[in-house]
Amino acid sequence: MPLVTAAEELLSIADVSLQLGVNPRTLRRYIQSGRIPVRRLAPTVVLIDPAEVRKFQQENLRVEIGAGVSYVPRPSDMSADVTVRPKPQPAAPARYT
Repeated sequence: MPLVTAAEELLSIADVSLQLGVNPRTLRRYIQSGRIPVRRLAPTVVLIDPAEVRKFQQENLRVEIGAGVSYVPRPSDMSADVTVRPKPQPAAPARYT
């Protein structure tokens, strides 16, 4: 079986990191930990199946932390359309001059 057929549309790390909204380094950590399966064509050439990206998004919860984004495993009893947002920070006290 060939590694890549002409009909397959595989994505690069840059494409997937933009789609997920994470830094490419974060995506590489997900790949290294086995959270996203990839096809390695060479030690430095990695391609990702779009179906694996969709599966990753369904199995993990997107969490916005400050200016960044992270994905954490979704608890098994939580539905797919729940959004978790951090608590708003209290307003700074007024300064009188």
